[in-house]
Amino acid sequence: MSILSTWKAWNLQMAVFAGSGTALITLLQHAPARVACLRGAIAWFAVLVLGKGTAWVLQRVEELSAQAAKELAQAQLAEEEAGEAK
Repeated sequence: MSILSTWKAWNLQMAVFAGSGTALITLLQHAPARVACLRGAIAWFAVLVLGKGTAWVLQRVEELSAQAAKELAQAQLAEEEAGEAK
């Protein structure tokens, strides 16, 4: 399992936890239910957006890492071929 798929699963779980926890705490402060729902939804959305942004960065880093590894392998292969030609 890659770190990206693990991050995506964890992000969804943390968004639900943050949203429900925020709503519950708001209810415990004797706020109206609609206010608690709104605060929970805002917390859920904020954590979800932050997690998706982080997932995008992780995906981009993996792509760049794979590209760099491919370029390094090609450079090493070219050096080996140049060494054999001598």
